[in-house]
Amino acid sequence: MALISKNSNYLKKWYQGKFVFSGFGDLWYLLRKNFKDRYRFFSVIFLLAFVLLIPKTGETQVFMGKKKALKTAFPDADRVERKNIFFTDEQRKVLQQTARASFGERLYTYYIGFQGDTLLRYAFIDTHVVKSKTETVMVVVSTEGEIEFIRILAFYEPPEYMPSSSWLGQIIGKTLDDPIQIHQDVDTISGATVSTDSIASLARKVLAFHKIILEKKE
Repeated sequence: MALISKNSNYLKKWYQGKFVFSGFGDLWYLLRKNFKDRYRFFSVIFLLAFVLLIPKTGETQVFMGKKKALKTAFPDADRVERKNIFFTDEQRKVLQQTARASFGERLYTYYIGFQGDTLLRYAFIDTHVVKSKTETVMVVVSTEGEIEFIRILAFYEPPEYMPSSSWLGQIIGKTLDDPIQIHQDVDTISGATVSTDSIASLARKVLAFHKIILEKKE
């Protein structure tokens, strides 16, 4: 008896050497007519569903896209401009000293929100490695050089390494006069020291960028 469609393009496999199945139509036919061991059939289906639907540790979690993030950063702006700047060696040296963090990149991108001719604030969207995978974080800085808002937009590491919203709240209101340092004015999270330290470092970097680069442009 032919148990499968001759023209089926699905993957075919033998089951106990008795028949070959292919596609959902063939499976349903076998279930109704030829599949005597229904218990085993449903056990396999349940196991496959469990494996496919269970969340995978370390999967990418994208919480907010760039377009929506910028609307969140500049809710009162009538326009947002994207700016790029190339660091000179001297600028990068001063930035690293001020931020107490490495500026490996030479090209830096930031966003400015305007309402009419009034400059409202700045936003920085940065993707960096945490342990072995990356996260994307947006930091919003006022024209006075104070962190107004910070949010994780995407996180590739296991979720237990991700700082909570309440932890991020510690960074809000910080300026370059603050240490923004783990175990000083910023708490750490047990098991997530690297991720918390990376965000504290980013906060110092954007504040240093504001002071060294942006204040001279304002």
